[in-house]
Amino acid sequence: DVLEHVQRALALDPDFIPALWLLHNAYQNRMLGGSDAQALEEMRRLTARAEAAEPDHALTLALRAKDAGFAWQWAAAMALWERAIAADPTDPVSLGNAAFAALGVAATDRALELARAGIRADPGHDWPRFAYLTALRAAGDFAAGRHEAEVIV
Repeated sequence: DVLEHVQRALALDPDFIPALWLLHNAYQNRMLGGSDAQALEEMRRLTARAEAAEPDHALTLALRAKDAGFAWQWAAAMALWERAIAADPTDPVSLGNAAFAALGVAATDRALELARAGIRADPGHDWPRFAYLTALRAAGDFAAGRHEAEVIV
Protein backbone atom coordinates (compact mmCIF):
# COMPACT_ATOMS: atom_id res chain seq x y z
CA ASP A 1 0.00 0.00 0.00
CA VAL A 2 1.39 3.38 -1.05
CA LEU A 3 0.21 5.16 2.10
CA GLU A 4 2.12 2.66 4.27
CA HIS A 5 5.31 3.48 2.36
CA VAL A 6 4.61 7.20 2.67
CA GLN A 7 4.06 6.86 6.42
CA ARG A 8 7.31 4.89 6.76
CA ALA A 9 9.19 7.53 4.79
CA LEU A 10 7.78 10.26 7.02
CA ALA A 11 8.71 8.26 10.12
CA LEU A 12 12.31 8.30 8.89
CA ASP A 13 12.20 11.93 7.76
CA PRO A 14 9.15 13.96 8.83
CA ASP A 15 10.15 16.73 6.43
CA PHE A 16 10.53 14.59 3.28
CA ILE A 17 8.69 16.81 0.81
CA PRO A 18 7.84 14.13 -1.81
CA ALA A 19 6.16 12.03 0.90
CA LEU A 20 4.23 15.06 2.18
CA TRP A 21 3.15 15.66 -1.44
CA LEU A 22 1.87 12.09 -1.84
CA LEU A 23 -0.03 12.19 1.44
CA HIS A 24 -1.51 15.58 0.50
CA ASN A 25 -2.69 14.01 -2.77
CA ALA A 26 -4.41 11.19 -0.86
CA TYR A 27 -6.36 13.75 1.19
CA GLN A 28 -7.05 15.76 -1.96
CA ASN A 29 -8.63 12.68 -3.53
CA ARG A 30 -10.93 12.45 -0.51
CA MET A 31 -11.88 16.09 -1.06
CA LEU A 32 -12.64 15.47 -4.71
CA GLY A 33 -15.05 12.72 -3.69
CA GLY A 34 -17.10 15.22 -1.68
CA SER A 35 -16.72 17.92 0.90
CA ASP A 36 -14.50 16.67 3.68
CA ALA A 37 -13.45 19.29 6.24
CA GLN A 38 -11.04 16.88 7.96
CA ALA A 39 -9.25 16.10 4.67
CA LEU A 40 -8.98 19.80 3.86
CA GLU A 41 -7.51 20.49 7.29
CA GLU A 42 -4.99 17.66 6.82
CA MET A 43 -4.01 19.07 3.42
CA ARG A 44 -3.34 22.46 4.98
CA ARG A 45 -1.40 20.87 7.85
CA LEU A 46 0.82 18.97 5.40
CA THR A 47 1.40 22.13 3.39
CA ALA A 48 2.44 23.97 6.55
CA ARG A 49 4.91 21.17 7.36
CA ALA A 50 6.40 21.40 3.89
CA GLU A 51 6.62 25.20 4.15
CA ALA A 52 8.43 24.96 7.47
CA ALA A 53 10.89 22.42 6.06
CA GLU A 54 11.60 23.77 2.55
CA PRO A 55 9.51 26.81 1.59
CA ASP A 56 11.04 27.17 -1.90
CA HIS A 57 10.93 23.49 -2.90
CA ALA A 58 8.94 23.03 -6.12
CA LEU A 59 6.57 20.57 -4.44
CA THR A 60 6.04 22.88 -1.45
CA LEU A 61 5.05 25.67 -3.83
CA ALA A 62 2.77 23.22 -5.63
CA LEU A 63 1.10 22.24 -2.33
CA ARG A 64 0.49 25.89 -1.57
CA ALA A 65 -0.91 26.39 -5.08
CA LYS A 66 -3.27 23.44 -4.71
CA ASP A 67 -4.49 24.73 -1.35
CA ALA A 68 -5.12 28.16 -2.89
CA GLY A 69 -7.12 26.51 -5.67
CA PHE A 70 -9.23 24.63 -3.16
CA ALA A 71 -9.96 28.02 -1.57
CA TRP A 72 -10.97 29.39 -5.01
CA GLN A 73 -8.08 31.87 -4.88
CA TRP A 74 -7.10 31.44 -8.52
CA ALA A 75 -4.76 34.45 -8.82
CA ALA A 76 -2.79 33.30 -5.78
CA ALA A 77 -2.79 29.73 -7.07
CA MET A 78 -1.54 30.87 -10.47
CA ALA A 79 1.30 32.89 -8.95
CA LEU A 80 2.35 29.89 -6.86
CA TRP A 81 2.17 27.52 -9.85
CA GLU A 82 4.41 29.90 -11.78
CA ARG A 83 6.96 29.75 -8.94
CA ALA A 84 6.68 25.96 -8.72
CA ILE A 85 7.27 25.65 -12.47
CA ALA A 86 10.26 27.99 -12.29
CA ALA A 87 11.68 25.68 -9.62
CA ASP A 88 10.97 22.54 -11.71
CA PRO A 89 9.96 23.21 -15.32
CA THR A 90 9.81 19.48 -16.15
CA ASP A 91 6.99 18.26 -13.89
CA PRO A 92 4.01 17.37 -16.11
CA VAL A 93 1.60 17.29 -13.16
CA SER A 94 2.51 20.81 -12.03
CA LEU A 95 2.35 22.06 -15.61
CA GLY A 96 -1.10 20.53 -16.04
CA ASN A 97 -2.30 21.93 -12.73
CA ALA A 98 -0.91 25.34 -13.62
CA ALA A 99 -2.84 25.20 -16.90
CA PHE A 100 -6.07 24.65 -14.98
CA ALA A 101 -5.23 27.54 -12.64
CA ALA A 102 -4.58 29.73 -15.69
CA LEU A 103 -8.08 28.93 -16.86
CA GLY A 104 -9.29 30.01 -13.41
CA VAL A 105 -7.89 33.49 -14.07
CA ALA A 106 -9.15 33.50 -17.70
CA ALA A 107 -5.63 33.24 -19.16
CA THR A 108 -6.48 30.73 -21.87
CA ASP A 109 -3.34 31.35 -23.94
CA ARG A 110 -1.16 30.74 -20.88
CA ALA A 111 -3.16 27.60 -20.10
CA LEU A 112 -2.48 26.27 -23.59
CA GLU A 113 1.20 27.11 -23.27
CA LEU A 114 1.52 25.38 -19.89
CA ALA A 115 -0.37 22.29 -21.02
CA ARG A 116 1.80 22.00 -24.15
CA ALA A 117 4.91 22.28 -21.95
CA GLY A 118 3.55 19.47 -19.79
CA ILE A 119 2.98 17.29 -22.84
CA ARG A 120 6.54 17.99 -24.03
CA ALA A 121 7.86 17.14 -20.57
CA ASP A 122 6.11 13.74 -20.61
CA PRO A 123 4.25 12.89 -23.83
CA GLY A 124 2.66 9.82 -22.23
CA HIS A 125 1.22 11.57 -19.18
CA ASP A 126 -2.54 12.10 -19.41
CA TRP A 127 -2.83 15.03 -16.96
CA PRO A 128 -1.25 17.75 -19.12
CA ARG A 129 -3.15 16.31 -22.12
CA PHE A 130 -6.41 16.63 -20.18
CA ALA A 131 -5.45 20.21 -19.28
CA TYR A 132 -4.69 20.86 -22.95
CA LEU A 133 -8.05 19.44 -24.00
CA THR A 134 -9.81 21.63 -21.44
CA ALA A 135 -7.87 24.73 -22.53
CA LEU A 136 -8.67 24.02 -26.19
CA ARG A 137 -12.35 23.84 -25.31
CA ALA A 138 -12.08 27.10 -23.35
CA ALA A 139 -10.43 28.68 -26.41
CA GLY A 140 -13.29 27.46 -28.60
CA ASP A 141 -11.04 25.19 -30.67
CA PHE A 142 -13.39 22.22 -30.67
CA ALA A 143 -11.77 20.44 -33.64
CA ALA A 144 -8.37 20.34 -31.92
CA GLY A 145 -10.11 19.46 -28.66
CA ARG A 146 -11.82 16.52 -30.29
CA HIS A 147 -8.48 15.29 -31.66
CA GLU A 148 -6.88 15.63 -28.24
CA ALA A 149 -9.76 13.73 -26.63
CA GLU A 150 -9.14 10.89 -29.07
CA VAL A 151 -5.43 10.88 -28.15
CA ILE A 152 -6.25 10.62 -24.44
CA VAL A 153 -8.70 7.73 -24.90
